[in-house]
Amino acid sequence: MATMFTPQQLRGGGSYSNATKIGNWFEEIALSESKQSDFKKNSDGGSLGLRKLQAKLQKCNQIVPHTFTPDGLIRYGDTIVLRHMLTDRNLACDPYDDIYPSWHKFLVTATNDRVPTARGTFRILRPSSKMANKEDGLVSDDDVVHYGQAFLLACNESLLYSEYSDQLAPCLYLSSTLKNERTTTKTTNRQAVYMTEELNSESVWIITKPSGGRKEGNERFLSVGSPIDADSEVVLSHRATNTLLTVDPKHTDNTDFGVEFESYTDRTVSTGKLHLIISEFKGLTTTNTLSKADIPNNFWKVVMASDPREGVDNRRMPEAFSYADILGQMQSAIKSYGIFGFNELRKRFQAVAKQVKGGADGKIDRADVKECLCYFGLAANNHYFSVVYDRFDFNMDGLITFRDFLKELRGPLPASRARVILSVYNNLDTTGGGEVPVAELRRAYEVKNHPSVRSRDCSEYDARETYFLNLIDISKRVKTDSARPIVPDKVTPESFVDFFTDLSAVIADDDEFEGLFNVLWGNY
Repeated sequence: MATMFTPQQLRGGGSYSNATKIGNWFEEIALSESKQSDFKKNSDGGSLGLRKLQAKLQKCNQIVPHTFTPDGLIRYGDTIVLRHMLTDRNLACDPYDDIYPSWHKFLVTATNDRVPTARGTFRILRPSSKMANKEDGLVSDDDVVHYGQAFLLACNESLLYSEYSDQLAPCLYLSSTLKNERTTTKTTNRQAVYMTEELNSESVWIITKPSGGRKEGNERFLSVGSPIDADSEVVLSHRATNTLLTVDPKHTDNTDFGVEFESYTDRTVSTGKLHLIISEFKGLTTTNTLSKADIPNNFWKVVMASDPREGVDNRRMPEAFSYADILGQMQSAIKSYGIFGFNELRKRFQAVAKQVKGGADGKIDRADVKECLCYFGLAANNHYFSVVYDRFDFNMDGLITFRDFLKELRGPLPASRARVILSVYNNLDTTGGGEVPVAELRRAYEVKNHPSVRSRDCSEYDARETYFLNLIDISKRVKTDSARPIVPDKVTPESFVDFFTDLSAVIADDDEFEGLFNVLWGNY
């Protein structure tokens, strides 16, 4: 039998071996081994889709304790189950299914699970005083929840736990928002209901009695202020949009937990005429006591534990991420930028404020705050930051006064350093009037000694104008009748101290701060 040789062998070359990195046969072997290695690595690290799904189902479907109430009353802090009366299904959430990609608003459905799972139980919480409504002042201040009172529905703590973290993730709250082309349910185009970590007016709910229409239509009005009994038929009203939490058995969602009913908020009521004007003319009813009857799709029942043993909590949960922890992360990221890190953050805040209405008041959107912090390496999708942002959003309108935010990030200015700063300012204030002309500051500022100038990281112009003069006086704008405000040509001691507190926040040593400050201001 004739032996076949390659052209290379006929010219005296050697034959191919497994050390040769060419040839389809060896590439296939190497590719196969690489795939096996990647599979084993992903499998061991738990990053395979199947393993992720398994971990998700295990966390969400775990049985958790829910509150037992001997007197049958619902209290703030209780863990409850919300059961839809028409479908006999429980309200449930999926903290992994983002219904609006990258918005971190998570799916809410009605599940067929009859046991109190982590995804199917909620904690009823009292909202802060700034989120309360006028009816809250008409009832007692005890822990019992009353008809007409505002409350929040938070997810179960077990959904916030991760074995890879020693602290709980930020809480998620049941919320809804006005329907638009982007915020609707997937199949029916209704007003979506979801879980989100953003705590604002869209997270506030009210429990009321169902309306009976013309028949017993005054019960809802008369029940306001009375305690709520568990297992009573109720409706959950979203206060911000005046819509009711609803489940329609005609529409379903295909979820990782199976086929479940779609949940949304709606204001559909039963049909028929009320003859309201005639009834009011006769003095029989008012607009508060007579309304069309609610439909069964809106009826819910608050289910509590039937046995005290079901309320025993043996879980060992870590502490929730605290305000101080998140604030510390922000401070570390800004300080890592250098001694002028807070100056840079201030400059970015000011640039954003100039572009928005109300910027002269120092208010910017919390999304813009996140974007400014991204410059320092902080992730824009860091949900833990909402713990800090909520402290500054006093009006719950999404706007933050960045000067207050910056002041909190920097921390307090030590009294010894305040004296150093004011000493320089008082020496510059030759008239004693409490205002120093900008021209005098420009003359006295030793810009050549600026650390960024000496290291050639910026020019003398940037060091003087961008990092100092344009920042120190912008907070004292003068409002005029013209559309463009006038920047004053004098600087107050408050602005002077506030600006150099940025520098103080990143220098730990008092002697180092005083030395640098003296270098910048020469003999002053």
